[in-house]
Amino acid sequence: MLVALLLTAAGVDAAVTARDYARSDSCLEGTMRETLAHLDRRYGGIADYLATVGVGSETLAATRNRLLR
Repeated sequence: MLVALLLTAAGVDAAVTARDYARSDSCLEGTMRETLAHLDRRYGGIADYLATVGVGSETLAATRNRLLR
């Protein structure tokens, strides 16, 4: 789940994230798609969800920059 949040926060498409998730044993692509869709519906997206749980905008920006280098 953490990797999916990080990938999505870095701008990776949710479908790509879900396919990557499904490469793990016993993980279903549809489960991750629904989880990410739920976060979009309930919080307005991954960034807003992360802000709700205490991740500051500076931390999120630094994480994105580090992942995209």
